[in-house]
Amino acid sequence: VDYYDDLPAKLVFLHSHRYAYHQEDLLTLLNDLDLPDTNAYCNLNSALWGTREDPDRSLLYRDFRSWAETHLEAPLPPVLLDRCCAQFAVTRDLVRS
Repeated sequence: VDYYDDLPAKLVFLHSHRYAYHQEDLLTLLNDLDLPDTNAYCNLNSALWGTREDPDRSLLYRDFRSWAETHLEAPLPPVLLDRCCAQFAVTRDLVRS
């Protein structure tokens, strides 16, 4: 990596769009972000499965839920947080560790 020795104290990896089903308004999110100074990671997505937020994902969760509950022999919660989309904030210390 060309700039590995010159990384800023905090890094943010984002998509190029401001709005999406998996995130709040990106500018509001970044304005409210309070990342500690060392050894920190924060997922910047907030997609929920099983909500009315995105009808396609709600149907997918309904179908997946039935399959998973059958194979796990345990109930799933009504809503799952989706760790999708590779948007995150991280500190330089954690990248280098």
